[in-house]
Amino acid sequence: MRKWIDLYHRRKLEKCPLGHLVMLAPANHGSALAQLGKGRLARMKFFADGVEPGTGVLDWLELGSDQSWALNCDWLEYDSVPAGLYPFVLTGQRSTETCTTT
Repeated sequence: MRKWIDLYHRRKLEKCPLGHLVMLAPANHGSALAQLGKGRLARMKFFADGVEPGTGVLDWLELGSDQSWALNCDWLEYDSVPAGLYPFVLTGQRSTETCTTT
């Protein structure tokens, strides 16, 4: 969503039809899982299922990629609240559920 906003509403943020953006643990700085998706086992699974992996997306999602770095730098310059766009990020390290054994 942040890339969509950057591409289509960067110059006129107040014209963006989105008012509230709630992101649940987004990969803002990339994800180590992108490496797994590009690995040999993942390629074999994609080949067996007849679906080609989106390597461009996986390149973009690598930790510290140039594309994600540029988007984060641009996003810091947005003055979104006066334009009526309220971004929220919800994240954490673990589930709040607890497992009990009896």
